[in-house]
Amino acid sequence: MRAMVLDLIFGAGGIILIVLAGPLLFRRVPPNGLYGFRTPSTLRDERLWYDVNAKSAVDLLIVGLGLLGLTISHALEVVSDDLFPVVAIAWVTVGVLWSAFHGFLIIGRSRNRGSG
Repeated sequence: MRAMVLDLIFGAGGIILIVLAGPLLFRRVPPNGLYGFRTPSTLRDERLWYDVNAKSAVDLLIVGLGLLGLTISHALEVVSDDLFPVVAIAWVTVGVLWSAFHGFLIIGRSRNRGSG
């Protein structure tokens, strides 16, 4: 029962990340205060908003797909019940931190080019 609950939670998390990444990736979300990579720089510069969010969306898509892959591996008993939550949480944590770092790196590069 515990294994099935973990699969549902982490599988749903992977799907949610994939779904949330889609509109950002395809530049369908305008600057706003709720959804996306929101910083003073991205909210002030629409071009930067779309660039940062599209690239960060790729990162989140990879995190979501990886989480879904881990969940499937766990459901197929390739990954043990004890190891699965640790690896899944580590994957999401590192992925989200990387996505944030990557977004700020893009903002910094934009500033160095004189915009944003």
